[in-house]
Amino acid sequence: LHCAMAAPPATPPTLGLELASPPTDGVTSLRFSGDSGLLLATSWDAGVRLYEADPGSQTSALRQHFVAPGAVLDACFAEAGSTSVVSGGLARAVTRHDLMTGTEDVVGTHDAAVKCVEYDEETGMILSGGWDNKLKAWDLRLPAERRCVAEALLPGKVYSMSLSAAGGARGRRLVV
Repeated sequence: LHCAMAAPPATPPTLGLELASPPTDGVTSLRFSGDSGLLLATSWDAGVRLYEADPGSQTSALRQHFVAPGAVLDACFAEAGSTSVVSGGLARAVTRHDLMTGTEDVVGTHDAAVKCVEYDEETGMILSGGWDNKLKAWDLRLPAERRCVAEALLPGKVYSMSLSAAGGARGRRLVV
């Protein structure tokens, strides 16, 4: 048996992209937009940051920065075209950030920290999971007092959540 080792590449591959104006404390979540070169980052410094990131040219720029009353644990893009972002964290609020106007509004609240948020493009619903052992579904088309359209009590805190939209309504799955 004879093994030959290939010569190392002349220049090592680039393994990442350094962000302009990065968070000042630990990063809690990262999400790329599915339809643009946008990167969403949340952190313990209470920031929700939106970057224009281009790994090909090794450039990044901070496009928007929202500051929450406490650490932000998760965020996701909401609505087609990446026109808004939804976040949640230690402040117990699910907050919508409008990327076109720079405004933000509280969608609803949990009784403890909001650990996970997801946006369902097919239904237009925001899903949130918290350390209050609750999973909630929010409909932004309704008045504020009726936005929470469903709530489930879980056997423990929500630490992670993933929504799969593959295959239409029959193939959709929410894993908590």
